[in-house]
Amino acid sequence: MFSLFSLTEDYSKEIGLANAEGALVGAVVADSPAQKAGIMVGDVIIKVADKKITTASDLYSAIESTPIGNLSRFQSGETRVKFQSLQL
Repeated sequence: MFSLFSLTEDYSKEIGLANAEGALVGAVVADSPAQKAGIMVGDVIIKVADKKITTASDLYSAIESTPIGNLSRFQSGETRVKFQSLQL
């Protein structure tokens, strides 16, 4: 599993993002599905499947509404894209 935070304008600017949209990954539990999917501390998740993520709450909702074992597309930041099956 992992912990998430919504981005602030100041932090977004500090890390070079154009806006404060997305969910910031603050921690990832060792050997969890999130870690196995390649999610890392510091990732900013902006999309899951076809759902735009603007806050941490958006990400929790997207994960809860995705059936276990379904292929989920996590797009982190501007350049990193992961395709993984998360079973949370």
